[in-house]
Amino acid sequence: MPAPYENDPDRRQFARLLKWFRETRGLSREELGAVIGFSAATIKSVELLHRSGTLYMAKRLDPALNAGGAFEYQANQFKKDGYSPPSVRSRITRVRRPNSTCSSTLSFPACCRRGPTHER
Repeated sequence: MPAPYENDPDRRQFARLLKWFRETRGLSREELGAVIGFSAATIKSVELLHRSGTLYMAKRLDPALNAGGAFEYQANQFKKDGYSPPSVRSRITRVRRPNSTCSSTLSFPACCRRGPTHER
């Protein structure tokens, strides 16, 4: 199964930075995780693009790896492009709004913005 974020250049750059800084500093995933408060599995998932790094993680990585704000800058790029992996996009478009009388299968179609129960 391909990594969900492999087509997002900003998240790919975040993962590369994480791996490069971690290896340059001679830290294992377990050691880095203990310093920043994340598990080794989470760090591995971010490095392999199965999970996205977060701004919260970036703010903890910068001082721990002496990265000079590189992680926070990269994490802020995520918000600008609005990228979400295809698996997330497909789930969003199939969710029905609870208690809606609307027959649309979109999460918040224009006809449902007035309230959960209305006539079309």
